[in-house]
Amino acid sequence: MAVFEDFDDRFQYFIHGTNHDDVESFFNKGIISKYGCSMNSTLTPINNEDIERIGLRTIEENYAKTYNFKYCYLVKIPKYYMGWMVHRDDSIESPLPIWIPTNEYRSTYGEIKILTPHLIAGVYSTERGQVMPNPNYNPKYDPTGMLYADEQIEYMLLSNNPSYLKWMEFARARNQFGYDELRKKDIAGNIWGEHLKRYATIIAEQYSPRPANLGRK
Repeated sequence: MAVFEDFDDRFQYFIHGTNHDDVESFFNKGIISKYGCSMNSTLTPINNEDIERIGLRTIEENYAKTYNFKYCYLVKIPKYYMGWMVHRDDSIESPLPIWIPTNEYRSTYGEIKILTPHLIAGVYSTERGQVMPNPNYNPKYDPTGMLYADEQIEYMLLSNNPSYLKWMEFARARNQFGYDELRKKDIAGNIWGEHLKRYATIIAEQYSPRPANLGRK
């Protein structure tokens, strides 16, 4: 089993199936969504109990066989980022956005967004019968210019936690801007510096990914 398939309860797992052969494009640029910022329209959540019961490799193999996919990408997101974890003292960890805006591209379903490649842990290939880790995987990425998932915003709302509700308003406001505008605002306000320092401490693993090519597909 590949290291990225080792189960870690601190993360939330998703799977994305495809028949496109350009693995390097997924690893370097991310996963394209034609459904805007909806995670569940592009990614299938994996139940942690299922992971503990049968393992990620079996889940990947079963998913590929059921839906006739050649490749199954494993997406691994720290639970801290999702917008629903509340500590016993009602404090929270800052949720981080995960989608790269591409407002110049549109589909009949909505604006096309790209899931950052830094959250793609690896891919299972049915033809090879093996997995390939993503050298760009790095959950301690810089979210400058990115948008929150619809599901993250919903989690923040349902939490009814005052701190999350403030983050929810912040997340919603970001939807009014494109990548370049958000990037300028984030850099000018040094929005993410303190949050990234915090995650560098509580997400202990060291990652050294290649720089991701975030050019438009």
